Amino acid sequence: SNNAIKTNVLPEITTWPGTRGVELACLVLRWLPEGTTGTVVEALPAKRKRLLLKVLHAALPEMMGFAYQALEKYYQALCQGESQKDCSQAQAEEYKHVVEATLAMALAYAEWAPITLLHQSG
Repeated sequence: SNNAIKTNVLPEITTWPGTRGVELACLVLRWLPEGTTGTVVEALPAKRKRLLLKVLHAALPEMMGFAYQALEKYYQALCQGESQKDCSQAQAEEYKHVVEATLAMALAYAEWAPITLLHQSG
């Protein structure tokens, strides 16, 4: 496929190591749909805007899958760490930041992507 987000961006950023890597990946992915309404994108010709939207639509299942897995893993780790008191404050903060980043990413797409596409993405 001719989708740079799916073939180049996602394989790279979704493998960044550790909790900080996951948080940063979510922040980068969150920015992508915000770019569709920003002044830079507004300056694009209509054909380029349509191409950007098409690429983002096509990559949405992979992006939402990554966010869902990260949210599930780090929210569960945060809850378990707090209930069992075996999680340091610094580690709990890192987990919390990942959870917040994944939720912010999902919200950014929920405000922008068609609901049917989000539903199909899980």
